[in-house]
Amino acid sequence: SFVASGEETVLAVVSAEDGRADLVLDLRDADGLLLDSIDWGLDGDSEFLEFNPVAGQEYFLYVSEYSGERAVYNVALVELGAASPQLLETVSAELSLNDDYAYSWNNVVDEPFLIIVSGPVELDLVLEQISAGGGNAQYSDSGVGGEPELIVVLPVENQDYQFAISEYGGQPGPITIQVYGLQFR
Repeated sequence: SFVASGEETVLAVVSAEDGRADLVLDLRDADGLLLDSIDWGLDGDSEFLEFNPVAGQEYFLYVSEYSGERAVYNVALVELGAASPQLLETVSAELSLNDDYAYSWNNVVDEPFLIIVSGPVELDLVLEQISAGGGNAQYSDSGVGGEPELIVVLPVENQDYQFAISEYGGQPGPITIQVYGLQFR
């Protein structure tokens, strides 16, 4: 649970640690009333929702796995106000036809970070965090054409983090990558 400190838009993100769980994210008020439920993604997809809280009100995030399986996941709340989160990097790039765009982030300060990839409405983007062994660590394909994809990373050590960005149908086009530093309270 959390109490809204202000009325800035809040972004809630849940990501499966194993990159395979089909997570469902519910937002409820203090009385247990369901305010929103998000299950856009498939196995391994991050789920996220934006909402405008009332200052001083308590809210609850409930995370479940679609088929009832056990899952290990990360939850992040980000206030999208003027002071937070801190934009660390913006990259403009071009996706080639039927190809991934490789992006690397060196998280030298070992802070949690949020990576958001966006593009024009014609592109249905896919964002994948690549594990050290070359497999899928996290995967986000929650949005449809024109909607951003995002992943929250809770680093365990000072390392380079690798990402692959693609378009679901292999179409080329411009993308923007933004990395935000997160501070949890």
